[in-house]
Amino acid sequence: AVSLQFTFFCTLAEIWMLCHEPSLAAVCQLLATVLAYCLHLFCYDIVHTEDQFRKFQGLVIFTHSILAAAVAFERDLVVFDLAEKMATISLICSSVVLIDLKAILLFYTCQSAVLTWCRWNLIGVGNITPFVVFASIATSVFFGAVIFLCVHQIRSSMAAKLDSGDASALMLGFRQVLRGV
Repeated sequence: AVSLQFTFFCTLAEIWMLCHEPSLAAVCQLLATVLAYCLHLFCYDIVHTEDQFRKFQGLVIFTHSILAAAVAFERDLVVFDLAEKMATISLICSSVVLIDLKAILLFYTCQSAVLTWCRWNLIGVGNITPFVVFASIATSVFFGAVIFLCVHQIRSSMAAKLDSGDASALMLGFRQVLRGV
């Protein structure tokens, strides 16, 4: 419920931004937030089988790729920083729902590399110091570790509940995770 409200708020903010400063970045950000809002609304109704879940996962990754492209098109460093952090937090929340390390970590690695390169271009390649390089790499590794640990903890919890034979507790716990996101 919180992420749905947050996505709705972001959609309204993107509409305001598009009206005041039309750009390719604003269009991509609006498209990504509208797609994310629609995915939030319909994910409980359309995902019943593993095949549907894989298609849903593809739509989530596609939505995040549009958001990452919007961040890459941004030309203001302050807005770029904010949008990059929001895209990373959004990906972390999606990793909790998708529980698939292969897809999420691969996408995050690509997103991190592209956005780091874009950040360095915005700063200016001549202005990059060793501290900026270290901070960029350390931040990327930190958020990658957060994604890994979140997914690993959820998988471990689910495996422990399956081993204990308490399937109702597993379903209740998974519903609480989804409601929290």
